[in-house]
Amino acid sequence: MTTKRVKPAVLSQTQLRYAEQRIRQVCHARRYNIAEQIGEEPVLLTLSTTDKRKLIVAGKAKMKSADALLDGITYFVDAFDYPKSKAQVASEEAHAAYKAKRDALYRSLDAEREALLDRLYLGSEEEVLAMIETFSKGV
Repeated sequence: MTTKRVKPAVLSQTQLRYAEQRIRQVCHARRYNIAEQIGEEPVLLTLSTTDKRKLIVAGKAKMKSADALLDGITYFVDAFDYPKSKAQVASEEAHAAYKAKRDALYRSLDAEREALLDRLYLGSEEEVLAMIETFSKGV
């Protein structure tokens, strides 16, 4: 079996910079499209200081361990662990699912971008132009 040897692209520094810039622009546009496709990031519910104080007074908040307290606290309410409501747990799960989906799509895009940059430096000019064109179609 013979492998076809590809003649590396002979591009000037200006052409390389332009190609890298174009790849970056397309990548940013595709990240924006991904963000629009999967929607807004879910709001992560947290307790207000007033709610934390109410939980402390009601005895529902537990004092953190001595080791955690030795790390230092800025505010009194930070010295306690608070029970989570069902709404908080649901918002954390929705937020985690959103981040996992977004990060998987971003990783895929980054891998595609890296492959394209590898081809830019190691492949032929025709290959590079064809790949940039294909990469741009996702915008």
